[in-house]
Parts: sequence; structure tokens; C-alpha cells
Amino acid sequence: MNGRKMVPWIVGEPWQASFPQSLFDTEGCVMVPLSFFLNENLQILNVEASTLPTVKTNPNPGETKGISILDIEKLSARFGKELTLDCSQWTEAAGNMYLFQKERDEPNTQEVHSEWYNLHFGFYHSQTTKVKLYDAWKADELKFRQEHWANYGEFTGSRYDQAFALSEKQHIMMAEIRDMMATNRPPSGRDNG
Repeated sequence: MNGRKMVPWIVGEPWQASFPQSLFDTEGCVMVPLSFFLNENLQILNVEASTLPTVKTNPNPGETKGISILDIEKLSARFGKELTLDCSQWTEAAGNMYLFQKERDEPNTQEVHSEWYNLHFGFYHSQTTKVKLYDAWKADELKFRQEHWANYGEFTGSRYDQAFALSEKQHIMMAEIRDMMATNRPPSGRDNG
């Protein structure tokens, strides 16, 4: 163990996420779920790194060997799948994912890569009704991240505005349906026959 790599533990300082190489290798092959970026799961990825389940990738063109990456399916059973986080957990994981993506920025690119994540997560963070409407917008948030990972598309604020407005309408409609169903129910304890 190299003692020169030790870092001071300062009481009152917030925990700073660190990202193992296996996370970088995995993100280069498959999209890592947001749940992996919760503080407790990052701690597991760092502490248990050598014993975590992995899979082997196919070799890239011109290479003879694939690389070992995290087994997303097995670890998702432990860490939680996409869309299982509550809004508070989403906020924590989004902040850590942004820091992770910032570390993936290539030199001399003006942080274009991480800026997409900053704009993406920032859009949802800035919504005053984000907590109340979380269940209505979380699927769109995931869809935008998946599209970006697959196609590396630019951030387009108008798409987000449109999707969030639809989420608000969906939330209102679902609330109205629940209210109608509640008022049309027969009183409990009564025989309906």
C-alpha cells in the first residue's frame, strides 16, 4: 500500500465521490444506470472493486481481446434499476454522474461532453415542481440520457420544455382520474349485492 496516496479525513467536509476505472471502462461500452452513482453504491464500487461481477466485451475492430466491464444486470439487482430512485436519490446520483462525466471530458474540448449533463440535469433541478411531478417526468429524463448516450445529440431546451409540460398535464390528468375513482367508490363496509 502506498502511504503517499492517503488523503486527510476532515470532519465536516462533504464526502467527495471517486470513480473506479471499472466505471469508466463500463460507460465506454454500455450506459451505466443512474443508481450506480448514489454515494453508497459508489462506495461499494470502490471498496469491493475486485470482487464485483463483470462480463467480457467483444474486442474492438483491430483488437484481439475484449475488456472486462461491470455486469450491469447483476449489479442493478443490488443497486437498483433505472427509474427506481426517489427524487432525493435522483438528485444525489445526478450530481455524482455529472462529476463522473466531467472526468470523462477530453482535454481541449471546452468540457462539451460534461456540459450536456450539466444542462440536462440542470433543467430538472431548476423546475419548481420537480419533486411533486417526479414520477411524471423521470421516464423522459431517462429517455433523454439514453438518446444522448446512444447518439451523442446536443441539448435542446425546447424538447425538455415540451416534455415537462406534457408531464405536468399527465400528472393533472392522473390526479383527476384518482379523484373520480375515489368519489365513485361505494362506502367501505357496505354490502353491494
